[in-house]
Amino acid sequence: MVRFASGVLNRSIGCNESKRFAAPDRTGWGVGHNRHVVSSLRPSSQEVIDLLFSAIRHQATEGKIRAAAVCYDARVVPPGSSEKVDAICVELEHPSEGCAKVFLPYRKSRLRPIKYGDLFGVELSPRVFTMSGPG
Repeated sequence: MVRFASGVLNRSIGCNESKRFAAPDRTGWGVGHNRHVVSSLRPSSQEVIDLLFSAIRHQATEGKIRAAAVCYDARVVPPGSSEKVDAICVELEHPSEGCAKVFLPYRKSRLRPIKYGDLFGVELSPRVFTMSGPG
């Protein structure tokens, strides 16, 4: 998923629009086929992320997925730094293996290739597969 996100990022140099997508762990990109409503024609990034998690949670409740990942553009303070930087963020979740948020910092310029930093991550509480069931 990070490789796919890097490719999207490489193709969007000079574009200010953030990219967000999700990939349930089964056959295909099921979230993309669900119909969900957003509050406006240009919803906030957080609204889209919440909507993706809601769709994935619904699929988990129905037993259609075994794991989930949501990828989005983020701002984060890497370990050993004091300033926020742009990063590809992937939230990974599995019912028995746990949850993590993984960041790949990057710096982009119109005239130079994207430069990637060191990958790092943190553990998360579940948003999809919870102890009492999904959701």
